Amino acid sequence: MSIKAQSRFWSWLPVALPLLVFAVALAPLVFTVKPYLSRQLWFDEALTVLNFACLDSPVDIYRAYVIPNNHILYTVVLHYFLKLLPPGFPPDLWLRLPSLVFAVALLVYTWRRFRRICGAVPLWITFALLAISPPFLVFATAVRGYMLGALFAALALGSALDFAASSKVRAFAGYFLASLGAVLTVPSDLAALAGAALFAFPLCGAKFWRTRRFYVLLLTPAAALALGYLPIVTNFIRVARLGEGWHDRWSSLAAVGLALASAFGALLLLLPAEWARSFKRRRRELWRAALWLLPLPAAFVFAVAPFPRVYFPLFPILALTVARALRRFGGTVWYRSATSRSVHLKVVVGVGVLVLSVSLWHPVLGKLSPYVGGDFGDDFFYGYHLRPEHQPVKVAEVLEKLQVKYVYFSFLSDPWANMFYHLVRGEKAEYLFDGPRGQVAQLPVGAAAVLRRNESPELLERRFGRRLRQVSGTPACRIFIVEAL
Repeated sequence: MSIKAQSRFWSWLPVALPLLVFAVALAPLVFTVKPYLSRQLWFDEALTVLNFACLDSPVDIYRAYVIPNNHILYTVVLHYFLKLLPPGFPPDLWLRLPSLVFAVALLVYTWRRFRRICGAVPLWITFALLAISPPFLVFATAVRGYMLGALFAALALGSALDFAASSKVRAFAGYFLASLGAVLTVPSDLAALAGAALFAFPLCGAKFWRTRRFYVLLLTPAAALALGYLPIVTNFIRVARLGEGWHDRWSSLAAVGLALASAFGALLLLLPAEWARSFKRRRRELWRAALWLLPLPAAFVFAVAPFPRVYFPLFPILALTVARALRRFGGTVWYRSATSRSVHLKVVVGVGVLVLSVSLWHPVLGKLSPYVGGDFGDDFFYGYHLRPEHQPVKVAEVLEKLQVKYVYFSFLSDPWANMFYHLVRGEKAEYLFDGPRGQVAQLPVGAAAVLRRNESPELLERRFGRRLRQVSGTPACRIFIVEAL
């Protein structure tokens, strides 16, 4: 290489190296996310878009907090993002892009902010595994606010660490604003914010309970929640009383456990040794072990256990504890080995193979998920909305051909998704379905009726005194025309 070429190479290196690191860091997500981006919207996602994101203004979205599906801050993002929809671009794909942007921002921020306290290689390995896990891929492409909540939780953690170490007003401001963003996205993000506080507690000192910083870290998320929802406190209380969640508390915890196993796999085996070390040497770091117990209180204190998905924003913070355990394990193997450097390399390669083999767990864990959640309760692996038979666009195509004035949807047929794709095709009808606003009183003759494949049309016939004649079907649904007896 000539001197001129060498000079050019070294001049470009400061620019090219960060780009290379950035590309390597995001590679796992890039190569695994495509199938998740191409799926069609499902019940909660379509409901979010049609009922809330399409309202006239952010103020209207804020005031319309009437059910938990309205992830207020995320819905505001969708509201403006929809206005930028390019002509001819698939609207469902477009709607999935904000969460993907938040996922990339989360990975970039955690890499830049936490690589010193976790180690660059352990952090990359841990977050690479998280990025290719089904839970991360689901919410990195979901038309829901959980990935934005995870990003805010990570930002809150960064500011919490700064505040715990320095008590600076700027760090507190960052912590408060990130906490406010998290709870205005989903109130249940309090769990992730509690995780951020627990992670930061050890920096408050050995007698942390005597420091003001400890109480500030503890109470700031609650203060942010109060400030964010005080103007709509009546709505907030009404939503809290809806009591949505899982009645099987142990299944809810099992679903969270399966999701964590899919994300970190064999690395979870390193945690007990890390906790034992903390107990012997620095007991205040056991607060970080308590992070893993956060789902337990909510599962048994509330009337029903929360949906497993509400804990997803906590996953990146848990990932940091795994990365620190991996760093400690790697250092022990490297420095205490009395053999040659080639053996070190074999150990590193062996650990790498073991860690990357976690991707083989995903199909196994996916098969276990129906036993703890079922088709309609599986948030992370292979719920009905993640399966190839979920094709509401085909229902919309059939309805377009029928050109009926009334369409009845059963609750299990995924009415909001069917309506979304029908409206996207430029069609209009009067939609009838049973919901919180009341039951359908009568079924007009000539209307179309959409039922899930495993539903009995005879029950509907007896209920309305009509006859249902099947005219078409999709992989998930059957479409009928309503006739008089």
